Amino acid sequence: MAKKSVSKKSTGVKKNAVKKAAAKKAAAPEIKPPEVPPVDKKLVEWRKNLMAPAERAMVDFFLYPVAKNRMEKEAAKKVMHECYKKGDDVVKQFILFIAHEQLSRVAGLRMMHNFAHFRKELPKEADVSEVRKAVYRSMFNYTTSTEGISELIAFLGEIGDDGAAKLISYHLSYYGTYDGPAMQILRNASMDALKNCHTTYALEVLLNYAKYSDRNERALYALGEWKGKIDSLKMPPEEKKLYKKQIDELLVTSGKEKHEYYR
Repeated sequence: MAKKSVSKKSTGVKKNAVKKAAAKKAAAPEIKPPEVPPVDKKLVEWRKNLMAPAERAMVDFFLYPVAKNRMEKEAAKKVMHECYKKGDDVVKQFILFIAHEQLSRVAGLRMMHNFAHFRKELPKEADVSEVRKAVYRSMFNYTTSTEGISELIAFLGEIGDDGAAKLISYHLSYYGTYDGPAMQILRNASMDALKNCHTTYALEVLLNYAKYSDRNERALYALGEWKGKIDSLKMPPEEKKLYKKQIDELLVTSGKEKHEYYR
């Protein structure tokens, strides 16, 4: 049986290809994985020492009025505020996160959280006592009511920085997707909280709302308050002038610039 002959030319091509591949591999720089900086254990511990009491304080806040009294609720807000002021961005974002989680409970206000509801929502293997606990939490937690959510929004207004103002505006946008007295209460609470903020982002949210909303009275009132404190903020004079001009245009257009308070 005749053997198949392999041409010298094809063998040479293969050898050259192998040599080129080897040369290319040798010339390519060695890629090292990025170095992971060592964990700063002191920083992690410091953050924990601020996050943990803030989280416990939030629990005390929403346990009012059944399990905590008013003074305990006020003390809890003070703890959260102090932890926020002392913290870095990571701590602040965590506190805003736990506030957001409680504010998000407004989505459940449209649903009656009774035994039958939680019997469907919880896993089938959930014990009857677990279902009852879920009902009790909805019945008694402060943040399952408009007054509890309103107070938490006001707390964000007391914090008053960019992060807090953005969280308020996020929830204000949600409140605008539904109509009804409860959502109007929360919209008004949000306007008042933005009025108390000290960041111009809060002012811009109010300007936008007053400009485009059909029911903008509360926003106009808040803008009137903002006009009085613009001079106390650190910003270029031309920027102050621009904001005041925008506020004046909206107040004059509305015809309500002389009113002391809007409902």
